[in-house]
Amino acid sequence: MNKDIFVENLKDLISEKNFNEVFKKSVKLIKPSKSRVIILLALFCILIGPIFYLVIQDETSTKVIELVDMSNDILMGIFGISFTGYALFQALLGANALKQMLLQKIGKSSNLKTYNMYFFICSTLYLFLIVCNYVIKIIIETNINLLVKLYIPELYYNILITFFLMIYILLNIFSMLETKSLVLNMYFCFNTSVFSEGLEIISNENQQEESKGNNDN
Repeated sequence: MNKDIFVENLKDLISEKNFNEVFKKSVKLIKPSKSRVIILLALFCILIGPIFYLVIQDETSTKVIELVDMSNDILMGIFGISFTGYALFQALLGANALKQMLLQKIGKSSNLKTYNMYFFICSTLYLFLIVCNYVIKIIIETNINLLVKLYIPELYYNILITFFLMIYILLNIFSMLETKSLVLNMYFCFNTSVFSEGLEIISNENQQEESKGNNDN
C-alpha cells in the first residue's frame, strides 16, 4: 500500500471547513455533459409552445400547483432513494473497501471523497427543488403572482412566467436524470466492496494453504 497517497487522501477528506467550500467543490460533479445539454435544449424547444399556451389559460394557477405537487412527489421519492443509497454506501464500506477507495482517484480526489461529494450535491439539489416547490405554492396561494401582473403588461407577464416555468421544468428533469449517475455510483461502490472482500478471501486462502503446507513438512 502506498502510505503517502493514503495519508494525503485522508487529509483531503477534511480539507473543506464549511458548506460553501463543500458545495463549490461538489457542484462540479454534476456539470452536464454535451449530450445532456442537447437533450435539455431539445426539450426546451418542444415544451416552450405548450407551456406558453398553459400560461395564457384561465386556470394557470391550478395547473401550476398540480405540476408542483407532481414534482414534489417525485423529488421526495428520489430524495429518499438518495439517503438510502448513502446509507447503503456506508454499510458496504468495510476496512478493505475503504483502503481501495482511498488509494484510487477520480480526478484530484479519492474515490471515497468523490462519491461522498456526489451524494452530497445530489441530496442538496433535491432539497433545493423541494424548497422551491414550497415557495412556489406560497406565491400562488397568496396571489403574489397576480399582484405582480398588475404592474407589468400582460404579454411581458406571460413571457416571464413561461420562462420561469421552463427553467423550473428543465431543472426538475435535470435532477431526475442525475439519479442515473447516483445509481451508477452505488453500483461502483458495491463492486469495490465485493472486489476488496474477494481479495481478502484469496489472501486468507493462500495463507491457509501455506500454513497447511508448512505443517505437512
